[in-house]
Amino acid sequence: MRPDLTTMDRDALAHQLGIFPFQDDHLVTRWELAWSQLWDRKAILFDDPVDCIVALKGALGWRDGDRIAVGAGMHPAWREGFDAAWMRVVYHDQDPWERPDFPVGGDFVGVMMEHFQGVVVPAPTGSWVVLEDISSMPAPLPGTGRGDIQLMALDGNAMIQGGNAGLVMCRDESLIARLQAHRRYPSALMARVGLSQLEQMDALLSRRSLLASRYLALRTGGWFFMAPRVYSPQWWHGFTLMFHDPSRREGLRKFLHKGGIQTGSPWPFSCPEVQTMAGRRRLEAHGLTLPLYASLSDAEQKKIINRIHRWVGRGGPL
Repeated sequence: MRPDLTTMDRDALAHQLGIFPFQDDHLVTRWELAWSQLWDRKAILFDDPVDCIVALKGALGWRDGDRIAVGAGMHPAWREGFDAAWMRVVYHDQDPWERPDFPVGGDFVGVMMEHFQGVVVPAPTGSWVVLEDISSMPAPLPGTGRGDIQLMALDGNAMIQGGNAGLVMCRDESLIARLQAHRRYPSALMARVGLSQLEQMDALLSRRSLLASRYLALRTGGWFFMAPRVYSPQWWHGFTLMFHDPSRREGLRKFLHKGGIQTGSPWPFSCPEVQTMAGRRRLEAHGLTLPLYASLSDAEQKKIINRIHRWVGRGGPL
């Protein structure tokens, strides 16, 4: 993936550099209000996603060594945050295409769930605090927003960016007040690009949807099939092709690589625990992800599609 920064974003940054380039808390408040209005809950922004987790630990009264249950594709910034907070992360393997219930057991103070590739993960019930990562679904959708706390990592790979800021949202005003004591404000430049991106969200997501619709029209030749779809492909981090035979996946990957086209894993993030996750390893062996981001040009996508059709026409694996 690469940053989907637009001409409007660059103009906004240039404007900010000419006035208050480093700190403008009023601008950050405007940014928070925009997110708050979109999701209908209180919002607070931090200058780094790691700080979100450290602040939540203090505000919620969690202790060193407390356990957090997380899914197989957690953003590495959250992992870094839990490490910085001296909390123990326990990964759970899961198949994201099957709308999984989050499997938890044991003494957890919290559960972090992430919605993956348009698949809404049901919020688990229990005595723990449910942290809901909505970085891949920045706009409210049916089934989202049901966790106790919503989190977003607004980094360069996010669908809606914010200079690597971290966002926390919830309906508990007292929690937001406690978080205020632990937070450092994002810079004015982060706020300016974040507001600019948020204003363009509909256009950016529409562009992603258009690009995905072209991939959906690919001629497969029976060599691969499309990953299951729940919501619009605009929510996908990449466009995933699925293969019954891993050797076919590897054949197409090598053929695209020779043509200067980089592909990826169906999971955008990894962690050392992947080695013990049978479900995730199976998905990675059978899935190949094509580039899908708003700044992908028509010419770049045409090159990808033509290369795939050439591979299909030649009879698949090489």
